[in-house]
Amino acid sequence: MAMPLCASERVVFYRERGGKSYDPLAYGAAQILLEVPYLLAQAAVFCPIAYSMIGFYPSAGKFFFFALMLLLCLALYTMLAQALIAATPSVGVAMVLQTGIQLGMSIFGGFLIAYPAIPAWLKWVNRLVPSTWLLYGVAGSQLSDSQAQVAYGGATVSVERYMREVFGYERALVPFMPLIVLAYIFALRLVGILSLKYINYLKR
Repeated sequence: MAMPLCASERVVFYRERGGKSYDPLAYGAAQILLEVPYLLAQAAVFCPIAYSMIGFYPSAGKFFFFALMLLLCLALYTMLAQALIAATPSVGVAMVLQTGIQLGMSIFGGFLIAYPAIPAWLKWVNRLVPSTWLLYGVAGSQLSDSQAQVAYGGATVSVERYMREVFGYERALVPFMPLIVLAYIFALRLVGILSLKYINYLKR
């Protein structure tokens, strides 16, 4: 949904850059700052509703970790949209690329096919896509420390063990998930800024 707006802003950026009014780095930083209130508002409205309806643990720590992961998820997809618009010639091309990227993230993110079940020669794709770490953070924070018992492999095991063996989620790594997602966000923002600096699709 952000792509058409970003595309219209890009035309203005090209014009103002030609007049030496806009610096790509300052413009990129301004885009981030502009998005922050909207992202916070979305997370503040959506998070309590989703958290309670899903039935996650009534724990303040788990709730705020979920809220943080949700906020980072929203920021990630916003930065992806902005990077694609900056790097491609039109909204149509950006949307086609985004569809392919989203498909790859859905297939290899660990939801449809858990990491241990992915063929060995494709496991690197799971580690490459950011949706892996979003899912790791949300599911891992809720379940990878649970000692509740579930039936698995003909025996009764803890949810913690089930998450480790079936999905590959280690409890000790969960706190690092926001940092990994944040790195993706900054990388996408950098791609957007560099694209604005070095690529010009303006037709004279």
